Amino acid sequence: MEAAQGPSPATRAEVLNARLTARGAEVADDDAGDHHLRVTRYTGVNPPIALTTNYHWPTRQDEMEGNYFYYSRSDNPNYLLLEKELTRLHHGSSAVVFATGMAAISAVLLSLVRKDKAVVRANEIYNDVPRLLQEMTEMSGTQVITVDICDTEAVIKSVEQENVRVLYFESASNPNSFVPDFDELIRRTREVNPQCLVVVDNTFLSPIHFRPLDHGADIVIESGTKYLSGKGDVLLGAVVFRKKQADQGDMVLTAITQRVKRWRSVGGGSPSPMSCWLVSKGLETLRLRMHHATATALEVARFLETVPCLSRVVFPGLASHPCHTRAVKYFGEKNSGAVLRFHICLYGPTVDQMLTDPHPFMHAVSLGESHTLLYPVPGESRLFPEDAEREVPDYVGYWFRVAIGLETAEDIISGFLHELVTKVGEVKKFDAKTRQLSFRGKLPSPCPYLFFFAGESDGGKGQKPPSQSTDGQGTRRAIFIERVAGDEAGGGKAAKKGKATVTLGLAAAADEKALLTKGTALFCFKSALTLYTELVGKK
Repeated sequence: MEAAQGPSPATRAEVLNARLTARGAEVADDDAGDHHLRVTRYTGVNPPIALTTNYHWPTRQDEMEGNYFYYSRSDNPNYLLLEKELTRLHHGSSAVVFATGMAAISAVLLSLVRKDKAVVRANEIYNDVPRLLQEMTEMSGTQVITVDICDTEAVIKSVEQENVRVLYFESASNPNSFVPDFDELIRRTREVNPQCLVVVDNTFLSPIHFRPLDHGADIVIESGTKYLSGKGDVLLGAVVFRKKQADQGDMVLTAITQRVKRWRSVGGGSPSPMSCWLVSKGLETLRLRMHHATATALEVARFLETVPCLSRVVFPGLASHPCHTRAVKYFGEKNSGAVLRFHICLYGPTVDQMLTDPHPFMHAVSLGESHTLLYPVPGESRLFPEDAEREVPDYVGYWFRVAIGLETAEDIISGFLHELVTKVGEVKKFDAKTRQLSFRGKLPSPCPYLFFFAGESDGGKGQKPPSQSTDGQGTRRAIFIERVAGDEAGGGKAAKKGKATVTLGLAAAADEKALLTKGTALFCFKSALTLYTELVGKK
């Protein structure tokens, strides 16, 4: 008996077509008898993912209309979909997406700045951008001028140089959220140097809270890795160009747009279709996520200002931030971003313990994800140019960058920060020679770390509320006690009787007399592990 024969090629095509027509596809025969699955229409709610390297060669009509793809390094349907969405969100004319944010920044700067030309860049920007500019200087002699972006006069003095081609800054800088006067800065840049294009990295705010193109910027850059995606599962960058206007610069801008897109292809900075698809899906919830995160950040920042052991809190939504007025003007009362910083006088080993012990925050770089991310860097509490003139106290310690996620403010505050520091009494006497401390109150167990909050003494009657005990510049005067002698779990028997021998941590000697005085409030700083254990026990 002969073996059963399968269906003929024609029959196979008919069967496939019958099954696929309802799914928006068809099987077509070519002259060689091969069969190709071609999508002719798609009715799914979610956009499809074009996971393909190349495409059927376009017809002559396709070529004439420019409506075709031929190789995914140059273009892809998922690139096009995301670019259209970003163009709409930013009120732009066109967009180009890249494999990463740095690929996008590199393409823009390398496209705009030729040999021996200059870039004026803000004094605080994402740390890999100065490295890129250094490489450009070494390769082609690019001149890089660094300027305080909040000093409009200094910026204009720099950009008026004839060889300057780019003014580069961030809408809210990483990590301290410096905010320039956009309208004045861009208007005057146009007047003194029409050849200079204004490039703004808008990653900290997203198009939901700020659109630089609406304020006259030529090009805006977004890191799709951050808020646009929102889940920490993709790398992507994007460049969006302003709408064409009837001025001389538009012909140049059109050429730049084409050049940036060529850089993506020849430089190999093309994203994957899957990455574009993930960011496109992330844009569906961007508005909800941004409003939640920024509202939460403001609430957390206001709370942190009341925590006694923190020497400083930096967030543009707070009146203590030097750019607060501009942030309100351009972003609104409650839309100043979702990244804040606080300073604390801690040693490196203590910081390491905080981050490695279990706690609700994730120790990681980046921002814009569903989890709140905590990242420390060593530094002094003086931060802004005007701090020295204002005599803001200068403490050595660590800055913690907090990138707020999708948790509620209550979860972040009540679940961790609210119980980080506890008032345990007040100072009676401190002997600087013997390091012997007498105090009213009782240290909890365990209590390996102490802080003294420096408000005005009121003769032992108590302490002003932390929110009122500042120097007027958002900085509290706090002194750190590294440890209590004896049994660190509770400070020993002497500590339980209101006495302890302490080792000072990072406080200057000049602060001791001012801070360790009668009536100064005494606080216990709990380790992350202790606090986590207590919180779990309460549940």
